[in-house]
Amino acid sequence: SGIVNPDMDLEFPIAAIERLERERIPCVVIASFWSAHLTAEFEDGGRRLATPQEKIDLMKRNLGDTVGRLLAAGVESVWLVRQGPSQPFYVPRQLAFDALRGRPLSRGLSRAQQDAALAGADEVLNSCVGERVRIIDLAGAMQDVIGDDLLTDEGWPAFCDDDHLSVRGAMEIRGALDPMFERIRSRPTTASPEAKSHSGLAVPR
Repeated sequence: SGIVNPDMDLEFPIAAIERLERERIPCVVIASFWSAHLTAEFEDGGRRLATPQEKIDLMKRNLGDTVGRLLAAGVESVWLVRQGPSQPFYVPRQLAFDALRGRPLSRGLSRAQQDAALAGADEVLNSCVGERVRIIDLAGAMQDVIGDDLLTDEGWPAFCDDDHLSVRGAMEIRGALDPMFERIRSRPTTASPEAKSHSGLAVPR
């Protein structure tokens, strides 16, 4: 397998996977700022990767290995979180400047711009989807519920910076987590048999 950003501290994720294997935790959620990894420096077998597709292929292989390891250890369901992309500015500050200057409030990324920004990350996540591996589409929920005006229904900024939701913004899209919690509530008392199928849900286009 490859090395993702040699300066990155890998001790925590390795320890986390080992604990998940040891304790047979039934549900695992994997979240990351996926698109940022695709702009990092990658190496594979000592060779620096130059093209975006090479980085995508390496991430697909590494994430697939991790997910396969979890499933082989008896994890019943793995949920991959589809991140929201970075907005082009710090949202609260920009909206405050707009209001103070009497200008129309700045808009965030449209759905088309968002999907374009996440295309590489979506390819990585979709490659791992299967019967026991599903996606929590936070990015889609943000577009459906918040849209590109970047405000909650009460008029508060939905972001606390350029890529992290505020507490109020997070509460607006909490329904995106319902499928995961419903699956947890309905899980049998005994571990389900290992499933090897990788045909399942995919990120909507």
